[in-house]
Amino acid sequence: NHEDTAKSLHMIAVMFNENGETDKAMKIFKEVLAIKEKIMGREHKSTAATITNIACILKEKGMLDEALEMFKEVLVIRENAIGRNHAHTASTMWNLANVLYRKGDSEAALKLFEEALEVRTKALGNEHSKTKDT
Repeated sequence: NHEDTAKSLHMIAVMFNENGETDKAMKIFKEVLAIKEKIMGREHKSTAATITNIACILKEKGMLDEALEMFKEVLVIRENAIGRNHAHTASTMWNLANVLYRKGDSEAALKLFEEALEVRTKALGNEHSKTKDT
């Protein structure tokens, strides 16, 4: 079925990405995105995870404008799907803040970093590694 295909392709893309083969990973993540959009819709939390994977690759390649737009979209999807106070939403805030900071918008980045920290603290606790990383 298509969902199993998407899961398998996702793992292959993750392996390529972890091995530094970002172009191959990007191509496969885009295939996964097309499958998920077809079976789950663009607004599904699983689709948002794949958009995040693509945005992270764009961020690492220095394609900050494209990454920024994708992280903004993911933030809206996650707020609607799982709520503002969820750890995954906080991760999206952190990614978005990171891009804003790299683009030179320190004020907006700081606001989002602070919000991500607040949400992660509530969702995961003070001692969680993701909270400490924020």
